[in-house]
Amino acid sequence: MAEVTQLRKSLESIQEKHEQEIAELQEQLEESQMAKDKADNSYNDLLGRVNTIKSQLGERLKSDAVGF
Repeated sequence: MAEVTQLRKSLESIQEKHEQEIAELQEQLEESQMAKDKADNSYNDLLGRVNTIKSQLGERLKSDAVGF
């Protein structure tokens, strides 16, 4: 009977540890996802800026070419 009680306690301890590990991994996953989303937003913002600059530069070059 004592062996069963000890095994039950051991199992409960393992389950608690497992639940803690799962919670920590979920938190890390959420943090990683937030960081990824932030990086994606920054990338898209910079890409939009680059495209705007390219467009403006192209227009200026055309304008300068017509002027000559």
